[in-house]
This record gives sequence, C-alpha cells and structure tokens, in this order.
Amino acid sequence: MGILTASTGNITRQFGTFSCEIQLNSANITTASKTMKLATMPKLTQDFELQDELNDLSELRVNLSEITINVFDGLGDGTNLFNYINSMTLTDTITVKVVVNSGTDYFVSRKENCNYDWNSRKITFKAQSAIKYDVEVSDYETNIADYTSNDNFVASKDVITAFLESQGENPTVTVKGHMFTHDIDDITGVPTDPAPRYMIFEETYVDTYRKGQDIVLGFSLIEGAIMGSMLGEAFYVRRNYAGTTLNDDYVSISGSDLKSFGVDFNKRSVRNFNTSFFIQDNLGTGTETDIGRNEDEVISALGNQDIDILYRVDNMNTIEYSSGWQLQNGGTSVLTSSDMLTTSNNARAGYKAALGISSSYSVKFELFGITSLKPYQYILFSSGIHETINGKKVRPSYIEYDLENDIVKGEGYIIG
Repeated sequence: MGILTASTGNITRQFGTFSCEIQLNSANITTASKTMKLATMPKLTQDFELQDELNDLSELRVNLSEITINVFDGLGDGTNLFNYINSMTLTDTITVKVVVNSGTDYFVSRKENCNYDWNSRKITFKAQSAIKYDVEVSDYETNIADYTSNDNFVASKDVITAFLESQGENPTVTVKGHMFTHDIDDITGVPTDPAPRYMIFEETYVDTYRKGQDIVLGFSLIEGAIMGSMLGEAFYVRRNYAGTTLNDDYVSISGSDLKSFGVDFNKRSVRNFNTSFFIQDNLGTGTETDIGRNEDEVISALGNQDIDILYRVDNMNTIEYSSGWQLQNGGTSVLTSSDMLTTSNNARAGYKAALGISSSYSVKFELFGITSLKPYQYILFSSGIHETINGKKVRPSYIEYDLENDIVKGEGYIIG
C-alpha cells in the first residue's frame, strides 16, 4: 500500500493559523510527499438535524462533520493530483487532516467524493468524519484501558469519553447531559459507606472501536444527544441541555456580534410522536431485565408524518461493593423507572425542539469570527436585537465554519 501525502504548510489568516494534509492510500500509488496549494480556504459543516429512520443502529444515521476543500491540481513538483486520484480504486481511502489554530480534525473521503474542474484546474474534496467509514484514526482499543477498573468494569460516561478522544488528535472532549455521571474513579477502590451501586459495562462489551461506537450512538439516540468532532472539539451534548456556564455551555451574542439573522417557519407536520427508550441490565446472572419508557403522543390529528424513535442499549450491569466491586446477582436494577422517565422526558424535549414540534420557527444566523461559537454550545441572544430572538436560547441544528470569510453560519432551534 502506497501513500501520497500532499500538504499546504502553515497559512496565517485573520482567525489564526491553518494547515491541511491530504493522504491518498492505494496499492496503485508509490509513497511520496509533495506540496499543494489551496484555491480557497475550506468550509467545515455539521448538520445535526434529526432524521426520521431511527428504528435500530443499522438504520440510524447520525449526521457527521464534513469538510469541503478546493485545491489546485498542480502539485509542487509539477505532477498532477488528478492522476493520483484517478489511479485509486473506489474502496481506497483519502484521509484529510486539518489543523485550525491548535485544534486538529481528521476526515475521510473516497474517489467518488472528488470532483475535477478542467477550466479552473481545481479539485474539490468532500470528506466526512471518520466515524462514517468505521476508520480508526487513532487507536481506541488502547485508550479504553485507561478507563477500565481493576475488576474490568467501564462506566458509560468513560466509554463516551474514550470514543470521543479517538476522534482527531488530542481533542478537547466535552460530555454534557449524560444520564450517568459516575466514572472510573467511582468504581475503583473502597467506597464510603453506605456503598453505592452503579450501572456499568463489562470490558468485553466495549473493547473495540466498533463496540464503543455502537454504544455511543445508542446512548445519543435514547438521550436525544448531538455528537461530533470539529475544530479540535469532540463532543456529546444532550439537545435540550441548557447549562449556565458562560463560554462553556453557551455564548452570549449581542447585535454587534451578528452579521445577519432571520427566521424560518417550521414545515414539518407531525401527526404522532412515539418513542421507546430502554436499557438492559443483565443483573450478573444472564436473566436480563429492561428498564425504560414507552411514550405515544398525538401531536395533531391533521398531521401527515409519524415520528417513531425506538432503541435499547444492551448489556449493562448493576455492580455493588462487597469486599470488592462485583456484578450484582439477581435482585433489582439500580436503574429505576423514574430514572428512565427523566431520560425519556429530556430526550423528547430535545427532539421536539429539533423537529419543530415545540416551536413554530427556527433561527438562522451569521456570526463574525469562527472562534465566536464552539460547535457544542448554544447561543443566548441578548435583549434589544429583535423580539423573535431577544433572550432566547438557541442550539444549532446546522453549523458552518467559513474559514475563507471568517464567519459562522447556522440555523438553530429554541431550547429556552
């Protein structure tokens, strides 16, 4: 397998520094390193908009971060990038590494996602987060060991953290609104009395990249969370999470921060909104029990679309402490129906906002400066802008970082 590496070197722009490296991996290519020139600075986007076909993970489509890059065909040594791409097979991968300031992101593309324009002598790459192709950009399996207790137990929050850490190169990881707050520190060593009980995974269920990926996707579904990796930020945040820490949970935006804004009235007409969210507890004996919540709601008898979101996270266990942490054998789960009611209510509130069920309009915006908003933050609009957004909390459902013009474009829904 040969690897052609084409890189831009560091570029200084208004927002800071940028560099890009593209690797073409193919048996038809001889390994070499070359320089390339950007035609325009790229755009990084992510569309968090909920999709309706969510019955199981084989149909679950989490929209991932995407980058569009335009480069000149001519490489630094006089050869043509087009010829190398043309020699690749349809299953060969193209890895894109982007560094914006100190944040590093990886994307994956294939030959079919490239376009060549003869008139301008430019090639356009469209690449998505590596999750789309189940590509391990960094080694998830070694990372999970850092979060495994001496008894081979792993907390779900740590599964999410470890998975996010594998997206990019030392990303800043953010997990907000996850239903389980305990981590490896809580399930290691002797607890204080009375000893608590926790829900965990046995390591065997989370010891590969793919297993970890499936668990994170499953939790994002039953919790109504967004997830992704962009600008060096890897995140998992519940849609309706409205924390109150300025410049962490949210950013405050005034009229002077806005290049433009507008509203779109929601077009989706929902008849029934049905959810079924469950978690399986093996109870250490192989006699599984499911704890969860079914909710069927008629939104409008005149609606023309039904929304059904159904999923169960499998193979969790209750653990307890008795001369050491161990699987609880039989009995009742530490997870209660009340816990799942809270989880279900939070998820449904987030989905209703994203689907336009709980608000009649969404907000479009353009902000000055790509550093003005992190991809997981919500916007708190200040007063004195316009009655449609004054004092509103808006979480982006779509976000675009336009590096060429140093602006953030987006559309979002009201969460408070």
